[in-house]
Amino acid sequence: MSKKNNLTTRQNAHKFALEREKAEREKREKKKEKVVTKAQKAPVEGKAIAKKSKFKGVRIKRNRTIRGIKIKDAESRQKVREVLAAEQAMKEMAVDEEPVVRRKSPAKKKKKAKRIPADAMQLD
Repeated sequence: MSKKNNLTTRQNAHKFALEREKAEREKREKKKEKVVTKAQKAPVEGKAIAKKSKFKGVRIKRNRTIRGIKIKDAESRQKVREVLAAEQAMKEMAVDEEPVVRRKSPAKKKKKAKRIPADAMQLD
């Protein structure tokens, strides 16, 4: 009997898992549909769609050290911003003056040990 009970238990668990997956799939599809319709309606209604931020700068957080300045308060944060702005300005000036050409250094070739053929070796 226990084997039969185990089978029915497994079958019921499998059915439940399938139902749950189906419900989750439907929920996701509804959500996706909603987003798509919202995006389609936005230009008609004159609303702008918010784009995701692609921030690739330095995060200026408290208790971090950036460019040798420990950030504790607004003053130190402002100093870091000034330093970073100055660096950026220098980079832009360098780009305006001369293009920096990076040359790839040739890979150093390893010297292979000279192999002497066995017949050339004199074994006494």
